[in-house]
Amino acid sequence: MVIENYVNKKSGNVTIARDEIKRRFFGLDWTDQQRILSAFLQSGKTDRQWAYSQLLELWDDTFQPMIQELWETHREQRCAWVVIRHFPLEYLEQHIQEFDDEGDYSFICRRLAAKPDFYVDKQRLSKTHYLMVLAHNERHITDAEATDLLYAIVQDLCFHWHPSLELSSRSFLSRDVAMGARDFRSVSLALYYLDKLGKYRIVEDFLEWEQVVRADVQRSPEYRALSQKSLSDHDYNDELAVILQRYLYYALPQQYKTLTDEEFRSKSEQAAGEQQTLFPF
Repeated sequence: MVIENYVNKKSGNVTIARDEIKRRFFGLDWTDQQRILSAFLQSGKTDRQWAYSQLLELWDDTFQPMIQELWETHREQRCAWVVIRHFPLEYLEQHIQEFDDEGDYSFICRRLAAKPDFYVDKQRLSKTHYLMVLAHNERHITDAEATDLLYAIVQDLCFHWHPSLELSSRSFLSRDVAMGARDFRSVSLALYYLDKLGKYRIVEDFLEWEQVVRADVQRSPEYRALSQKSLSDHDYNDELAVILQRYLYYALPQQYKTLTDEEFRSKSEQAAGEQQTLFPF
């Protein structure tokens, strides 16, 4: 059988057997799939990675001892995903400090935060991941905290060197309407989660603020000058995102400003010239 050629590292056919196993895998019955996954988990890192990916969906509790040993030995990212998705909540609670990646912690929280006494460590999460955890588990958030998070997310965006990289995955191709804050991925996600949390008034107030900023951008001399340029969609989005970034900063409530508007503009122009990340001073 092909699996025997794979397991026998002296067969001289390991590579051929590996490729054949992957080709046939999804057409095999569960007993054969279990044998293959066990063999791959006992092999090198590349093969373990493949097995971890399959176990995300094809999980069986019989794999838990092997996966636990692999996780505690190697700390491999894909192995962590399997542990987080499938291990008992008690194990995750006991070992939660061992998951250093922010994304890992956020998905642990998605499982554990259903328990009323579970403490969500806000400092270990991005603002959008924090809102995701709250929304997924229908946790409470005050209006004041919701508002603060939204504007803090915008503040963070204002200090990204290349803001167009933060745009949502869809291309912004319309040149008739200026971008708005919700075209940034993190803002769009935050609004989605806050809506799920029932913070409709907070979302509505923010969108009204956003419309004012959008109008300011559309009336700005920078936007008028941009409309006269012959640019590719990519370059147009780059320049428009920088313009929006500046006007979002100008419109921020004062408590979220670390620079004056003029200082921010100067730093923004300097960063654009030097192609470096903006940081608040």
